[in-house]
Amino acid sequence: MAIPVDPGKIRRFGPDFLQLPDSKVKITFSPKDILSARVLKNVGPGQFLLSIRGNQLIAQSSADLIPGKVYLMEVKATEPVPILALAKDTQAADQGKVLAKLVDGLRQSPLKDLMGFLDSKGEISLPKAASREELQTLAALVSRLSLGSGKPVTAAAIRAFVQDSGIMWESKLGAQANLSSPFPAPQALVENDLKALALHLLLRPEIQNSAQGEKLASFVESLQGLQLANVTAMEENGRFFLSIPFMQGGEYRFVQLMADLSRESSNKDGKDKDRLITASLCLDLSALGPVRADAALLGSFLRVEFTLSSRETADFLKARAGRLEKRLATHGVVLRDLSFRVEDRSFLENISLADELFNDPPNGLDLVI
Repeated sequence: MAIPVDPGKIRRFGPDFLQLPDSKVKITFSPKDILSARVLKNVGPGQFLLSIRGNQLIAQSSADLIPGKVYLMEVKATEPVPILALAKDTQAADQGKVLAKLVDGLRQSPLKDLMGFLDSKGEISLPKAASREELQTLAALVSRLSLGSGKPVTAAAIRAFVQDSGIMWESKLGAQANLSSPFPAPQALVENDLKALALHLLLRPEIQNSAQGEKLASFVESLQGLQLANVTAMEENGRFFLSIPFMQGGEYRFVQLMADLSRESSNKDGKDKDRLITASLCLDLSALGPVRADAALLGSFLRVEFTLSSRETADFLKARAGRLEKRLATHGVVLRDLSFRVEDRSFLENISLADELFNDPPNGLDLVI
């Protein structure tokens, strides 16, 4: 049955899209943003239930939208109401090209451009103390969010990186705007977000139109690509990808992390569904060389597979498997299976988990445990 449309209670989203108002839905749009919208289902003639940024919206369209597909939409205007239109690259083939370009850019971490900017800060003329302080704040924030000796890959470390790396900047602004007294401390908000700091620095005349400014602008552009790729991947298959700085031997490397949160598994009776979480991690360690770890967690049961570059390294870790099992047990996790593979070092060094954002995971760890 079609949902009745009252022309007096809808927001126009462009020549084809109409959204029914919902007081519970609060989305902050920015002009020229490219959004990912998944068509959940057709709810009536010309009416569709969409998922945009985790919010379910009902839209009316004369376009031939296919349930299950993800479409790219461009924000045309935000006032007096948001206006969205199908982006030109929303046909299947063109979407594939857009996403392929995004993934290609993610093979090199967006933060590499930021590291290049920080390395060249001595070449920047900074006549104002404020500019020098902002650079110091930026460098300190990168250091705080980076992993390394004494700062292992933990849930808390990943949460901190997601929160302050710039990936959530627009969401932070939206949350602040929805408060009764928004922006109580705007300076503190900016100083704790890499993207906000980068955008603020780009306003400085001494940084604009310089080679260093180009590096900083490239970081912002690459980070926006990461945001779009993650939003699209989450809508399409429940995955997200991160590339986190890792300090080792006085230089920065990058830890790649990809997680899949989309699948559920049930018991024999078809009840008590548990979410099946799979995650992959790649990093290059000075002692062990390049390492890939693939894990699957179902309820309290865990499977892990390590892929390493030598049999000696595999035997070294295998001999310490008991320690891993005991540490997991303290967190209520049962290690059901632990396996090791050996691959050529050059193969491991060139793995990019970004390539798997929109493909089926190759490791087979998404099977029911």
